[in-house]
Amino acid sequence: LAFPRVRRSCLYTVPAAIAILAKPTAAIFAVLFAIHRLLFPAETITGRTIGRRALVYFAGIGPSFLICGAMLLLVQHMTPHTWVAGAANARNYLITQPYVIFQYFTTFFWPTGLSADYDLNPFATTDDPRFWAGFVFVILFAVCAVVAAVFKKTHVIGFGLIWFLIALLPTSLLPLAEVMNDHRIFLPYVGLVIAVAGAVSLLINRRVAYSLPAKIAALCALALFLCANGYATFQRNKVWKSEETLWHDVVLKSPRNGRGLMNYGNTLMVKGDFAGALDYYHRAQQLTPQYSFLLINLAIAEDATKQSATAEEHFKEALRLAPASPDSYTYYARYLLSHSRAEEARLFLRSALELSSTDLTARELMAQTDAQAPAYSTGETPESYLALSLQYYREARYAESIAACRAALALRSNYPEAWNNIGAAYNKLGRYEEAAAACEEALRLKPDFELARNNLQYAREMAKTSGK
Repeated sequence: LAFPRVRRSCLYTVPAAIAILAKPTAAIFAVLFAIHRLLFPAETITGRTIGRRALVYFAGIGPSFLICGAMLLLVQHMTPHTWVAGAANARNYLITQPYVIFQYFTTFFWPTGLSADYDLNPFATTDDPRFWAGFVFVILFAVCAVVAAVFKKTHVIGFGLIWFLIALLPTSLLPLAEVMNDHRIFLPYVGLVIAVAGAVSLLINRRVAYSLPAKIAALCALALFLCANGYATFQRNKVWKSEETLWHDVVLKSPRNGRGLMNYGNTLMVKGDFAGALDYYHRAQQLTPQYSFLLINLAIAEDATKQSATAEEHFKEALRLAPASPDSYTYYARYLLSHSRAEEARLFLRSALELSSTDLTARELMAQTDAQAPAYSTGETPESYLALSLQYYREARYAESIAACRAALALRSNYPEAWNNIGAAYNKLGRYEEAAAACEEALRLKPDFELARNNLQYAREMAKTSGK
């Protein structure tokens, strides 16, 4: 605003570009900027023809879309291919979002029951009355936002309301593990603040003579409002004082949140309270029995309390549930290494590094493994790992079979037989998309590989019938 000529350098996009590196949802800046330019056009373009104004408009917003798009592509390139958004059912996530938006809106004006991790479960059907309540609210809110944006007097209010809706789009349309989360509303709430400020400004600038008592009452109400918010902020800061206080608050307010229970258990385990940690892990397990990270933490606590056999079973279960997650291999390898099973640990560490070559924990553990049991090239060949994967496959140890194949691929990346075995093991685990991708890679390397073609056909057929 102070230096209009500097805008041509697009320096205003730098904060957004940096923010995208931390949180890709910041790319929504380009859309917000476009709406701002549409509602508040520069004075220099007024009076021109419609075509000329449109040309200037798109030339003005184009750089922000290009820069934000480029940063998104960079982040996507840097993100490991093993990352998944986490939602179990995209449809259920999406039909829950109108109600979630309604909850976010009401929380802005009445912030009670705040939780860093809510225990709201996705709706299974649109018959849920909460879906219709949220749906009607979003429609009415959107209509009010557009109407307010049309009239010049309420431009600011309309812009703020539109900001709120637009800023929520990334987390509302991309199915994530949690349907609702506190930190997602920080940017959208800026829009509501703009809308409220616009409404207050409109009220103050009305040509109405207010009496002295009315002015005093308004000032007292404002002071009371600010004091209440200051006190609430002070109380909320106590919750965010440490990991332990934060997750303890989540456990109290969202007692059916498996991740919250697990994370509070983690804080207890860090303090050495393994009995307390196990209690929360078991409570979380009742709510989220197929949460691989929970099983890993449960296994770590069990191993620390001399329940090694049970711990190993849970490590293997985590591998079965998340064979594409590096952590499933890394922490099982750490367990094996602590029990002087270095050769087995090396196998899983190779798989972890195959999935995520920058995994520092896996690299450090591999160095410890090599120091404990130096690897000899004569005993480690792609063929030996392939044979081991077949052995694991026959024993129905499918996650270990995949790990052996990845160890073979670490030594020979263009090994079609290893890719085919991965596909066959994924088929057994019911992970048909990963199975199809592995078999396609095997066929790319060896187009006449009949076994891989059969496994690929099976994976595609099962994916259609099961919806996976």
